[in-house]
Amino acid sequence: MTLVLACGGSDTGGADCGAVMCAQDLCAGVTCGSGQVCAPNTGLCVACSDQGAGCPAGPCSVNNGGCDPLTQCTSGSNNMPLCGDCPTGYVGTGASGCVVDEPDQPDLTVAVDLITFTEQGVQVDFTVTNAGAASTGATVRGRFIDQAPQAPAVDDTGGTDFDVAVPALEANASESFRSILPWTTTDQTGQAWLIVDSAATLDESDEANNVSPGFAWGLPDLRVELTSIALAGGSNVRAYYDVINDGLSPVSGSLRVAFWQDLAFPPSPANTATSTQFLTLNAPLPGLGGRAAHDLAFSVTLGGGRGYVRVNSNELVPEFTTSNNTSGAVFWGTGDRPDLRVSIQSVTPTTGPSATIAFTVHNDGPQPASPSTFYVRALNAASPPSAAAFGGNHLVATVGTIPPGGSVATSVVASIFAAASGTLYLLADTSPSSSNGNVSESNEFNNVSPGFMWGTNVPRPDLTVMLDSISDLGNGTATVTYTLRNMGMASVDGGSVSIDFYENLMTAPTGSTPSQATFGAPGGTIAAGGQVSGAATVPIGCRIARSFLYVDRSSQIAESNEANNASIGVNRTPPAPSPDLRVSVQQIDVDGNGNASRVYYRVDNIGAGVSDGCQLALYLYPNASTAPGPGDATEHIVATPTTPIPPAGSRSGSFPVSGLPAGTFYVIVNREGRIPETTLGNNTSAATSW
Repeated sequence: MTLVLACGGSDTGGADCGAVMCAQDLCAGVTCGSGQVCAPNTGLCVACSDQGAGCPAGPCSVNNGGCDPLTQCTSGSNNMPLCGDCPTGYVGTGASGCVVDEPDQPDLTVAVDLITFTEQGVQVDFTVTNAGAASTGATVRGRFIDQAPQAPAVDDTGGTDFDVAVPALEANASESFRSILPWTTTDQTGQAWLIVDSAATLDESDEANNVSPGFAWGLPDLRVELTSIALAGGSNVRAYYDVINDGLSPVSGSLRVAFWQDLAFPPSPANTATSTQFLTLNAPLPGLGGRAAHDLAFSVTLGGGRGYVRVNSNELVPEFTTSNNTSGAVFWGTGDRPDLRVSIQSVTPTTGPSATIAFTVHNDGPQPASPSTFYVRALNAASPPSAAAFGGNHLVATVGTIPPGGSVATSVVASIFAAASGTLYLLADTSPSSSNGNVSESNEFNNVSPGFMWGTNVPRPDLTVMLDSISDLGNGTATVTYTLRNMGMASVDGGSVSIDFYENLMTAPTGSTPSQATFGAPGGTIAAGGQVSGAATVPIGCRIARSFLYVDRSSQIAESNEANNASIGVNRTPPAPSPDLRVSVQQIDVDGNGNASRVYYRVDNIGAGVSDGCQLALYLYPNASTAPGPGDATEHIVATPTTPIPPAGSRSGSFPVSGLPAGTFYVIVNREGRIPETTLGNNTSAATSW
C-alpha cells in the first residue's frame, strides 16, 4: 500500500482512506538552513545538491552572482553570493571589478571658459585639469581647432598652435590659462574645440579625453552712438558716446576710438582723425546688445560744427562688419560760421531742353558768406537728392558777400531738361571736385533746395520748418522757437498747419516717427515765398541728443514737396542758473560673509538752478586708491530715475552690490554730464572704507 502525505488533510492516525494509506506531514514546522531543503519522506534537512526537483537555484547560478568574471562566486549566509579575490596582476575586488594593476599616471582634460576678441587677437581663457593619479611635471602642447577632432583626440596637423606650461600639475589639481591666438579665420560664426597634449607627448592613463566640448562662437559687431558734445572751456571739448556690441562674442582690452569734427559727411577709416584715444574696457563688453557709456576729451581749433565718433577706427578687432562703426553727426559749439540755403523761385523753359532757373541764396548763419565763385547743381529728380549728390549740371553764379540773415537773388540757365515738366532741386555751394564746396558752414546738410514743380498748371504750397532754438526751462519743459516757411507757388492757411516736436533722436524723423508733442502754427495766410515765426512750450526729458520739428506730419496739406518737412537737429540750451550736484555715501549693508551688499547714498543740489528729471547715473569705483574724475572709466552700477531737484534739495536712494569685499571705494553722480551743472569737479563722494 502506498503512503500519501496529508490524504484528506485530517487523518493523522493511519486510517484507511480508500485505496491508499494516509501518512503524517513530516516537514510541517521544520526550518532548514541556507542551501538546504526538508526531505518530505523523512522530515530531515538535506543539501540542495542532493535533491532534484523542488530545490531553489543557488545565488551564483546567474551572471556569476554579480561578481567579476575573473573571481569565484560561492553561496553565503541567507543564500547571498560571496565574491572571491581578484587574480594576480589585477587590483580591486570581485564585487567592484578587477582592473589591470598599472603604475600611477596623469590624465589631462581641458575646458574653454571664455573667448573674447581684442586688438591683439582672439583671447582664449581655459582651464586644464589633471584628473589622473600622478603629477604631469612637464610642458605640453595645446591646439585650438575649428573642425571636429578625430578619436583619439590627437590632432597635430591642423588648427592653431599655442604652448601651455603646466608646471607639475598635481593629481586632481586645476589651473587657468589665457592665450592670445593670431587666428584669422574668414568664418563669422562656427564651432571650435581645444585640445591639450595634442602631440601626445605625455603618457596618460586616458589619451581620449584631452579635447574640450565643442562650443559655438561668433565675431563681435561694434557700433557707437554719439549722444552729446559739450564745451569744457577754451578749446576743450568732451564727447559722450555709447559703445554697443550687437555680435555674439564679447570684446575686451583696448579699442581705438576716433573723433572727427567739421566733416560734411560721415568719415571712413581713411579720414584723418582730429582726436584719437584708446578705450580700455575694464570688463569684457558682452555680445547681443552689451552697452557701455564712455566719454572722450580733446581740443579743437573751431568753435563748432559736426562731430562724429568711430569705434575700432583702426579695424584691428575682427567684426562681422565695420560699416556701422561710425556714429551719426552731432552739431555742437557756437556755430560761428555762415550757413547757406537755396530756394527756387521760378523755372522758365527756353529753347530746346534748356530753362532759366531763378533762385535765391540765403545765409542763415551768424557770419557773412563770401563765395567768390558759387557753384550749384541742378537735378531734375523724383525725390530729393542727398547733400553729397554729384549728378546734374554745375552752374556758376556770382552772388558776392551775403551778410548774416541776408540773401541774394540770381538766375542761371540749365540745359539738362529733356522733359516738359518735372521737379527741380538745387544743391548750393558744391564744387566740381568736392562735395563740401567753397564755403565752410555750420551746417552742410541743409544745402538742398525744396523741390520745385515746374511746367505744371497746378501750383501748390511747400512747407518747411526751422527749429531756431530750444531753451530748457528747468521744470521738465522747454520753449521752442521756430520759423515756418512756404517755399511753394501757392499760399496756405497757417491755422491748418500742425507741427510735431521730437527729442533725443540721432537722425531726422520721418512722417511715420511717433512725435513727443504737437502744436499748431500761427493763424493767417502764409503767402507763396512767405514765412511766419512762432513759439511753443513742449515737454522734455534728458539732455542726450538733438531735437527736431516736423511740419504737416499727417500730410493734411497737399504740397509740391512732401520730403522736406523735417527740420535740422538742434541741441537745447541749458537753463540759467545751473544746478550743482554732489553725492555722499550714507550707509553700507554687510552680508554674513563680511561683504558689502547694499550702498545707501544721497544726491544734493548745492547750485542755484533746478536739476531736471533726467536719470542720475551713479557709478561705483571699488577699491580705488585715489578719487576718480569725471572722465575715468568705471563700473556702471545703477541709473536712478529722479524728479527735478530744486536748489538746496536732495534725493536719497540705494543700490545693491554683489559680494564687494572690504576696501576703499567712491561713488560719482552725473559722470556723463548729461545734466548741465555749474561744475562737474565735485560729483565724486568722499572715500568710504569699511
